[in-house]
Amino acid sequence: MFGKKLLEYVSPYHRIFLTIQLEDNDIISLPAVQTATFFLTGGDVIMLDSLDNLDELVFIDYSLLDKKNGEPRFIEDFDRFKELVRKSLLQQENNNLFKITINNKVIYGKNANILCSLI
Repeated sequence: MFGKKLLEYVSPYHRIFLTIQLEDNDIISLPAVQTATFFLTGGDVIMLDSLDNLDELVFIDYSLLDKKNGEPRFIEDFDRFKELVRKSLLQQENNNLFKITINNKVIYGKNANILCSLI
């Protein structure tokens, strides 16, 4: 707990978002947890191998996905993300893995946007 509070104090960002560029140039934007994504850099890979814990991923900020008080755009994008993961896990050529790679980090104002693409 102390480490999380310390990183929130040290981090210059108000919010961090994961933006996943899809093959059709559409994007999915997900709110991210600062302590889980602060150190992600270009070339890092996030892999998911199951649908079981999609509502408990450590790098997603679920406070903005709450059905009552959440941001509608993020809720919709998270639903699209879950469907994308489901489809990817069903494809045999993906070895039952969903993978995204971190391209780079864009900082605007007090926010950071981590740009990702599908592998």
